[in-house]
Amino acid sequence: MQKFPRRTVLKALAAGPALISVGRSASAAPETGPFEPSKIDLDKARAEGKVILYTSLDTQIVDAIIAAFKKKHGIAVEYFRGGSADVTSKVLAEADAGRLQADMVDASDLAALLVMKDKGLLKPIKSESTGAVAAELRDPDGTWIADRLTQGVLQYNTNEFGPGKAPQSWKDLTDARMKGRLVFFSSANGDGAPRLYTLAKAFGWELLQALSRPTTTSRCARSSRASPPTTSSRRKAFRPSSARPAS
Repeated sequence: MQKFPRRTVLKALAAGPALISVGRSASAAPETGPFEPSKIDLDKARAEGKVILYTSLDTQIVDAIIAAFKKKHGIAVEYFRGGSADVTSKVLAEADAGRLQADMVDASDLAALLVMKDKGLLKPIKSESTGAVAAELRDPDGTWIADRLTQGVLQYNTNEFGPGKAPQSWKDLTDARMKGRLVFFSSANGDGAPRLYTLAKAFGWELLQALSRPTTTSRCARSSRASPPTTSSRRKAFRPSSARPAS
């Protein structure tokens, strides 16, 4: 059986809001390489050195994944962590300059990944975990695969809403009693739009229209981080039974 070095396949050993493999070649077309992990020569992979990952995941999560990967395969991983927009900008800028450094990219902006695919920067991979991911959450051509779903939850201040008074569904947020009391999270990376779209797709555009009325909407909270705000002892986060997770 023919064996290929890791650098030509990048990190097909791992499953990748989506994980993709990219080529370091200065040309538009990625280098060819094995599609399946079983064809990767791990000895050559270890000899070639570290894997370079660009990711928008929280550093604690990334460090935990890398530790398990290194323990299993003996290959070090160096990573750049930024918001999804930062990761995308870095990849596209390096590609335009013919100096793409990443082996693998993990980002939550699927539209950006489609741009990378359109530019010919991606190569197909097939993880051992691919079969466990729903078909609609991975590229038919194998160039990207979803590795996580962002959960959309409601948070409320327990000092403001006692037992039986807290909102139990997204529709409850349109009540008159919520006037001037709503904050919608949207990071500087622009992830607020897909969150709103997911709500509209799940519950109808009528919900967004109701939330946009002056009688209910307060303001939009912005952050430089791509992750949602954390909870504290004074705040309780929950996903109402009628709500669906936001992708």
